[in-house]
Amino acid sequence: MSELIKKQNYHVYFDDLSKFFENDLVEIEVMGLKLGDQIEADYVTLNGMTYEPKEDILLLFLADELEHIIRKPVEIYVDESEFGVDKIAIKCAQGHLHLVTFKHAVPVKKQ
Repeated sequence: MSELIKKQNYHVYFDDLSKFFENDLVEIEVMGLKLGDQIEADYVTLNGMTYEPKEDILLLFLADELEHIIRKPVEIYVDESEFGVDKIAIKCAQGHLHLVTFKHAVPVKKQ
């Protein structure tokens, strides 16, 4: 099931989600009319995610001190199954779609 995350909730949502990461592997794919379809990261460890409202950027912290930066995210959808978060789709102001796919769903505890 896909859920739209409201912009005012980005910071809290991603800080909370990051608490559940345990050497989770992700593929990061970026798609756009001018870009085509590109794999930015092929199942690398995701150490954390955070949204910085002042800069309006979503940061993904990867293994080996690598980062994937998404500037001006305008829509974020999270796909969640019975096992946890499977995929996150982020559309940025440039019209690119960033897909973050977890190799194994990230189990999250609902409160």
